[in-house]
Order: sequence, then structure tokens, then C-alpha cells
Amino acid sequence: MKYAISLVFVTFLSGLLGGCEGLHRSQAPSESQSIQTGLEMVDQGQYEEALQYFQGLYQASPSDNVLKAWASVYVARAGLKVSTLYEAFKTFPKENLGSNPESADDLIQQLRVYKKSLDLIPYIRGTAREDLQSASAILQSRNTPTVRVFRGFIDLVLLRSTFSDGDQILLSPDIKVSLNQNLKIVCKMEWRQVKSWLESWTLYGLELKQDLDFSFPSHQKDWAQGEKFFQDARGFSSQLTRTCDP
Repeated sequence: MKYAISLVFVTFLSGLLGGCEGLHRSQAPSESQSIQTGLEMVDQGQYEEALQYFQGLYQASPSDNVLKAWASVYVARAGLKVSTLYEAFKTFPKENLGSNPESADDLIQQLRVYKKSLDLIPYIRGTAREDLQSASAILQSRNTPTVRVFRGFIDLVLLRSTFSDGDQILLSPDIKVSLNQNLKIVCKMEWRQVKSWLESWTLYGLELKQDLDFSFPSHQKDWAQGEKFFQDARGFSSQLTRTCDP
């Protein structure tokens, strides 16, 4: 029951971080037993059965704990432990994510620093990433702190993974020179790939910021600068489109 134990721990921890009561107070015994039944399927590798089970359970009785248990099945099938996501969340700098980039050079420099923090977080791809994307999508349906802090764990891994898909593209010396001197030079390269990369990881960055807002509403101003950083970085995507595909 290793995974079941891990989820119970993080369910309580998520409640604590989100300013809510923990599992042992907020969850009725009948719900606890129902969740345990589904987690036993996960322990046995019966992921599809567990997904269907928790979907039905949530539709019959929507609650934070059932929703997190449902999402945790995707996390398990992706080969990750919830405790691993929490450790990644703790190490990532959630305050002052970056100053406002005034030029392409500023953006490049910030991304180089940013990458060092992201490299400490698990990288996933393929079907494992699709599973985390599914988990993130279903958790978005509830804006309670305990759910959104769990979603923040997941969105952080998605942010790291999408960023690392193409970090060498934009951080290469040739791209840096092109952005600083003449953006049209990028149009002769795989600019749509650069554009897609910018849009993907900045989207998860903004999603993470939203998760933090719901999880820790009294600290929203602490990472407002980070939101501006993601928005400005995303702005280069629009700039590429206007320049390369007018």
C-alpha cells in the first residue's frame, strides 16, 4: 500500500498548506474507505479501472479528496510519486521569479538562470506527460486551496518538462544574436517551433501562478513579478508571429 500511504500523507499536507483541515478531520469514514478501494487498484497497477472508479465516485459525490485521488491515479501511471512532486515544489523559487525583461538579451539571461532551478525538477515526456496534463485538467475544476496546491505540484513538473523541450533552441548563441539584432533572422529558421515552445512553457508558468494564488491568497503580491515575467516571455511569441507571418 505504498502509494495509498503516500496519497494520504500528501492529502493531509495539501490541506495544511492550503489553510484547510487535514484528511483526518475533513473526510468522512465512508469516503475514506471508498478512496482506499480505488487506491488498492492503483497499487495493483489497474490504472484504467481506478480512473473509471474515481470518475464515477467524484460524479456521485464531488469532494476535494476524491478529486485529488482521481488525479493521483494519473500521477502514478506517469511513474511519479506525489511526494516527489511535493519535494520539487519546495525547491522551486516561487517568489521573484524574474524581473521584467526589457530586451531579448534580458530575457535570455533570465532564462539561463531560470533553467538552473528547473533542472532540479523531474522531466517527463510522452504518455507520462499526457497523464500529468490530464491530472492538471481535472484538478482545475475546483478552486479550493487544497486542490490547487496539489495542481501546483503537477503544473510545476509540466512547466519544467515543456521548458526543457526547447531550451537549447532559444538559449543558443545564434538565436540570442538574432533576437537582439534582427528578429527576421529567426524567420529563416524554425520560428514556429520556437513560438510553440514559448507558448507551451509560459502557459504552465501562468497556470502555476494561478495555482499559487488560490493556494496562498495572502501572498499573491509575492509572485506578481513572476507573472509579468511569464507574460513578457509569452509576448515574444506574438512578436515572432507578427514578424515572420505578417
